[in-house]
Amino acid sequence: MQSDQPQDTVRDRELRHAAEIAKAGEHEAGYDIAYKWLKSDPNDADALNTLAYIMLNTDKCAIAYPMLKQVTKLAPGNALGWLNMGMAASDLWRLSEALRAYKRGIACATTAEQESMLCVNIASLLVDHGDFAQAEPYCRRAIELNPETMKGQANLGFCQLAQRQWAEGWKNYRYCLDSEWRPITQYNKEPLWTGTEKGTICIYAEQGLGDEISFGQMLNDMKAWCDANESKLIVDVNPRLESLFARSFPDIEVHGTRGIRQITWDPRGIDYSLPMAQLGEYFRCRDDQFTGVPYITPDPDRLFQWQSLFRTKKKPVIGIAWRGGIWKTAAKYRQLDLETLYPVLSSIDAHWVSLQYKPSQHEIDALKEQHPDIDLVEYAHCTLSNDYDDTVAMIAALDMVITMQTTVVHVAGGLGIPCWTFVPQTSQWRYGQEGEDFPWANSVRIIRQEKRGEWAEIMQRTGGELANYTGIPAATAGNARKSKDKLRDSGRKVRRNRSKADRLNGDRPLA
Repeated sequence: MQSDQPQDTVRDRELRHAAEIAKAGEHEAGYDIAYKWLKSDPNDADALNTLAYIMLNTDKCAIAYPMLKQVTKLAPGNALGWLNMGMAASDLWRLSEALRAYKRGIACATTAEQESMLCVNIASLLVDHGDFAQAEPYCRRAIELNPETMKGQANLGFCQLAQRQWAEGWKNYRYCLDSEWRPITQYNKEPLWTGTEKGTICIYAEQGLGDEISFGQMLNDMKAWCDANESKLIVDVNPRLESLFARSFPDIEVHGTRGIRQITWDPRGIDYSLPMAQLGEYFRCRDDQFTGVPYITPDPDRLFQWQSLFRTKKKPVIGIAWRGGIWKTAAKYRQLDLETLYPVLSSIDAHWVSLQYKPSQHEIDALKEQHPDIDLVEYAHCTLSNDYDDTVAMIAALDMVITMQTTVVHVAGGLGIPCWTFVPQTSQWRYGQEGEDFPWANSVRIIRQEKRGEWAEIMQRTGGELANYTGIPAATAGNARKSKDKLRDSGRKVRRNRSKADRLNGDRPLA
């Protein structure tokens, strides 16, 4: 009797093998197999889909995108084709197009596993764009379809943390461990610390500089736990932050070898270790555990030098940063230009200090050609230094910081410097989804974008608020009034490598 099932051909087996080895990281070998079959038939949707998947996993989303357009035309009923199409559009920050692709994939899904993967990716997409409440039902649906989905749990953690459901959020955030942007580090083949084990515990930094500084506030809590439980605490941070952390936490053994293969200290006594952010699971489980008080200490000599310089300006000194992130961390939406910021820069007579981490003199020169009244300066030897203590000391001497969502937010918050931060709709979970307060730092106030891509009205409003905040009427070109009162004297306070088959979203690395 002849079977009605389609025959499993050599082509089918080889393309399955190509996908499997590509998923395991053997991209070139998988590419060669898939390309062989594509040469035989340029309209082979399965071969083309496999090649596009490899492009996605080697950061070539712009190449994968047109390939997948063709795949979805050739095989509109293939759920995995729509899954990959959604990932390509998502990587290009095409929100609506990615969402449509994922939903088409759900309609075509033939297994619970496929539908779960698509729900995970919809959740990831929405989390990437700051839509945490909308993402949560997709996380829960993914978990319902596949209780083993670690990525569904991880994305649920982001949604919960963004909505300040701290206790459950941190537990699910743990599912991110061992992902490509949150790898587990072992110094002595030690297990992860789970909140109760005594011994020598190493807490190591993760993600970017801003993340290290922000999560570093929990080190004092961890040190108190170690002291009460006859344990020793070791902290390993990025080399650029070693001196800052050693000074800020003088009772903790600090090393600056995070990310360096050859470490210069002996790790053989370490019993347990944990990435720094995961301390939140034990020390930031309720709103009242977020004290928001300053906790980092700038270099006193460098601070004195900047304070001495800024006193000579005889007017408020305000730090300004207008760009943040990289492509993968939504840099597309975290970009301002100085012309857009002009209503803020011109609202008072201030000495503006660039806090950009990349050279910005050419932008400043262009602004001054159009607006010579703006006193904006780049101290490149400080902001472009490999020793982040230089930047921290300068920020500590400022009266205020106004910035796009970027690392300097966490520096200002850790120092207790008043900081207003522009947060686009596409934001990270730590900034939440609503409100002006920032639980990680009392001195930070969030100014939220109301409509994606639109900043003009916000800049006008912020300029007016800044003038009121300092007690200075809005300045006009050639008519800026000198301030007799420093901002700090105003008495005002301001207040927030895994497979990509089903994408894990997260705090991606910051520059």
